[in-house]
Amino acid sequence: MLAPAMPSNFGNGLAMRLGQFLEALTRDFDVDLIVAPVAGAVTPEARRWAESLGARVGVLAIQDTLDTQFGLLMRLSNVEARALAFARYGLPSLAARLSITAALRCREMLAGRDYDLIHVSRSYCAPLAIALAGRPSGDRRPVLTLDLDEDDERVFRGLAAIAARQGRTVTSRWRGLEAEAFQRLTRSSIPRFDRVWVSSPADAARLQATSPTHDLKVMPNSIEMGVRSRRRDNGRTLLFVGSMSYEPNEDAVAWFLSAIWPRLRGVAGVRVRVVGSSPTNRFQRLGRQAGVEVLGWAPDLDPFYEEAALCLAPIRVGAGTRIKLLEAAVRGVPIVSTRLAAEGLGLQNRRHLWLADTPASFAAAIEDALSRPVERGRRSRAAQAWVRKYFDRPSIVARLATEFRALL
Repeated sequence: MLAPAMPSNFGNGLAMRLGQFLEALTRDFDVDLIVAPVAGAVTPEARRWAESLGARVGVLAIQDTLDTQFGLLMRLSNVEARALAFARYGLPSLAARLSITAALRCREMLAGRDYDLIHVSRSYCAPLAIALAGRPSGDRRPVLTLDLDEDDERVFRGLAAIAARQGRTVTSRWRGLEAEAFQRLTRSSIPRFDRVWVSSPADAARLQATSPTHDLKVMPNSIEMGVRSRRRDNGRTLLFVGSMSYEPNEDAVAWFLSAIWPRLRGVAGVRVRVVGSSPTNRFQRLGRQAGVEVLGWAPDLDPFYEEAALCLAPIRVGAGTRIKLLEAAVRGVPIVSTRLAAEGLGLQNRRHLWLADTPASFAAAIEDALSRPVERGRRSRAAQAWVRKYFDRPSIVARLATEFRALL
């Protein structure tokens, strides 16, 4: 298995998604896990968890594997020239460290081993898996599988649109070029794989329309159901959980604090907590507003979920599905979300949660939810039951393990 971060059963959404696939693979196979950490640092706790499943873990050194062409184009001082060079480069910047040098180093790490199956996660890691599959392996190539997780092209097109609305033309253009690079990469890579998974039915429909494949399937994200939250809801605490190093989360919090939070100042005693790693100076400044706490990374989220009256998901750009909504729902925390943030989970407005997409409607939804504790309880129980039925981690891991077995 090739992964851009260390798989885990806790932490951010990517780590948990990777952990879901690793857990399924180790049920029936001997697994070598190679982590090329372009999307997350390798923590000792996550490594111990992966090794506890029986995986042999190797970490690919990528500090000196930057593709030479990409390194040269990034040195161009002229913005227009740099953009043109990047457009010709053809790959997204996340793939730049997964170069020929990285592929050769990976082969050295796996020297003498043959594989029946090579699984890789995320589109930008796909070329590395294709390169490894090209080496001799008995009298046939291994089965190749890919978990796209989410539609990266859609994410970057959304980021480009937001930057354009904010007048950040250079950033908007670069994000658009990244989207085009992901489009090219996905269209060229998907046909090379025997099975491709995504986490969202909406992503599956879009990818099937633009990059038809005979075997594209939805594999939902999942959540452990053993979590029990001791609710200490005071009816006034709002909560956002998510890493600020992930740009859609950064945009979501900035939008909430600048456009939505000022509308809630008339609600007595209301406060908002932002919990997640890598808060920028921008958020520290926004966090100086009365009633706002920007808390950074926390090793244990349970106390925050227990005290929250509402969990917020003001996501305006993205793809895939949000594990943070599953975490809140399984703990019985009511949710106010944009439609995009709830996409692909089957959660319905007025039945499971509050959905709103404008600053005015989002603020109104929060006020409505805070003013009706009985309704908060009703919707949170309905969401909890829905998530327990359709996103149970052991059930989804078992289903995924069955699909892997069927491919061999």
